Amino acid sequence: MSDHPVILYDGLCNLCNSSVDFVLRRDTMGCFRFAAFQSRAGKSLIRSCPNELPPEETIILVYAGRCHIQSDAVLEILKLLPKGWSLLGRFGFVPRTIRDRIYDLVSRKRYRWFGMRNVCRISVKGVEDRFLE
Repeated sequence: MSDHPVILYDGLCNLCNSSVDFVLRRDTMGCFRFAAFQSRAGKSLIRSCPNELPPEETIILVYAGRCHIQSDAVLEILKLLPKGWSLLGRFGFVPRTIRDRIYDLVSRKRYRWFGMRNVCRISVKGVEDRFLE
């Protein structure tokens, strides 16, 4: 497992790829690493994360020996981002059941609302070293 926080994402999902772009632009220290579910590294890390959800239905943050999923993963990612973004990570006071219901709704509709790529994106030019293959 990486010492860096690793975000596992659906490389075919436009919303998921936009979320990776969001983190890349704000992670000025290069803290995060990324792996598409469809990549070899992604598949390997998913196996190390026991959870009840199929991986394609959630974002997964692997960090400090733990696997965070759904809204917990989003909050943890925000907490690790610099500047004011970490303040948004404090929305943990909202009960998880409510946060995850909203997360589930967006997850189910994400292809319809945001579209889908024909090819899985497993890297970004200029920051290839931040993507695990």
